[in-house]
Amino acid sequence: MQRVAAWVFLSAGALAVLAGCVNKPAVKPAAPLAVLSIEGALSYRERIALPPDSIAVVELREAASVEPIAAQRIPLNGKQVPIPFALTASRAALPAGKTYSVRGAIEQAGQVSWVSAAVAIDPQHAAIDLGMLNLQAVQGREPERFSWRCGDRLVDTVQIGSKQRLTLDNSHFNLRQIEAASGARYEAIDDSSTSFWSKGTRARLTLKGKAYPECVRADTPAAAFRASGNEPGWHLEMGSRTRFNTADGAIHIDVLTPAAETAATSRRYALAPGLQVTVVDRLCVDTMSGMPHPNRVTIWLNGPKLHGCGGDPSALLQGGEWRVVDIAGTGIVDGSHATLNFGADGQLTGSGSCNRYSGRTTLTGEGLTVSAKTAMTLMACVPELMQQERRFMQLLEQTRRFRFDKAGALILETDGKGRLTARRL
Repeated sequence: MQRVAAWVFLSAGALAVLAGCVNKPAVKPAAPLAVLSIEGALSYRERIALPPDSIAVVELREAASVEPIAAQRIPLNGKQVPIPFALTASRAALPAGKTYSVRGAIEQAGQVSWVSAAVAIDPQHAAIDLGMLNLQAVQGREPERFSWRCGDRLVDTVQIGSKQRLTLDNSHFNLRQIEAASGARYEAIDDSSTSFWSKGTRARLTLKGKAYPECVRADTPAAAFRASGNEPGWHLEMGSRTRFNTADGAIHIDVLTPAAETAATSRRYALAPGLQVTVVDRLCVDTMSGMPHPNRVTIWLNGPKLHGCGGDPSALLQGGEWRVVDIAGTGIVDGSHATLNFGADGQLTGSGSCNRYSGRTTLTGEGLTVSAKTAMTLMACVPELMQQERRFMQLLEQTRRFRFDKAGALILETDGKGRLTARRL
């Protein structure tokens, strides 16, 4: 993806039209100081009120640079134009022989709605008064709005062009697009530890350094809920329709799925005369395969109860980072960090103790296998960490199944005696 300077808000043709609307700077002659001071105000002629969450932005930029030399962001909190600004820049960042200019803008919901033309300045002056910078409304396509499920959190994004506004709970973050090898990656304007990287209907969210579970577009159709039981065998699939059948083929029911009677941790469906299904959010282990599932399922079928497990087992692994607390019964090096992050698409990432790794997981009805060396960094650490990392990666790639102990710790088991134990952060 070609990187575009974040302040190029309008086309070259539009800027040529706007150039005539800008007052030429009036210069205050004085001896140059160590800091250049630039003052002025932003305004527009239209009688249009700005929303309370609007932000005024003023940037000083060198023509060939993609990053501003100095910038001021002014939360308006209901204030209307004219909006005064005072920008300062170190003269050490303004070498002679280059072209510098200032531009102002107003953002609404993270998107540029008003913008001025660029005004050239002479950094040799001690102070510069730009007077009133006249803004023009930005005309463009409608913002794209999406909702995302990131584990148990709901995130909203609004984006247009190279800008994005992200909302989580009552917190708002303004981001700009940065270069990425694939997909669309956005980073907070004033905080590189906050980013949102989307690839189609999936995305990765990091807020102030904290990584959230993989995000999935909320409008992505939900997968059908499946459950099964043993002795006697039965299978249930619930989507827009519910299909239930016994393993011997004696009973087969296919009906529209009704609305559920919900409680805090359970859902109850009255599907047909004599058939009721209750789904409880509680760990369930299949009595034949030993596979853990997120739901316990009970079926009333003309009197007798059938019991089984349901839901996607991978959901038990996703939803946050796991920190390894034991490797093959030997514990871990004090202060070290070996981690596991399971993505919704089968991706596995984390730290091996020294290096970052990424790979894939495959989940079948019988177990879990891992290929953890799709990519790995090549850092060198102290011998103790390097040795621990080798043992961790070896056991990880020998994983054949997973389970949880009574305290909720995740245990990855091999066909031998080796195992990894991890807990949620």
